[in-house]
Amino acid sequence: SLDASRIIFEPQVVWSPDGSWLATAAREREVVWEVASGSGKLLGESNAVALAWSPDGRLLAAVEYPGTLRIWEVSTGAELLARFGLQAGPTQLDWSVTGDELAFNLSDGTLLRWRIPAELIGSR
Repeated sequence: SLDASRIIFEPQVVWSPDGSWLATAAREREVVWEVASGSGKLLGESNAVALAWSPDGRLLAAVEYPGTLRIWEVSTGAELLARFGLQAGPTQLDWSVTGDELAFNLSDGTLLRWRIPAELIGSR
């Protein structure tokens, strides 16, 4: 089992696909920053270890220690999904190029693919 005292939560920063937003995760906060204005929007307060934008830039996914996936709609800041129980602690994630799947790398070396519920991606 993972010991939280041994995990180093590195700050994360990722550009949106169109370059208009930056997403950051640091100090138990996930924030998106509008590049043109410099204004930020707090999305969540957790121990995110990785962030990833959907290919269309509409959604932001985060995996958190000890094993939660969250997806937000960036324009509204609404949390669309919180899925708990990822085993072994996620370390990385990325969207498929089609935007209908996420891939997770877990701390035990397992690679998982997860199909995004149609209701989350249907309004693209």
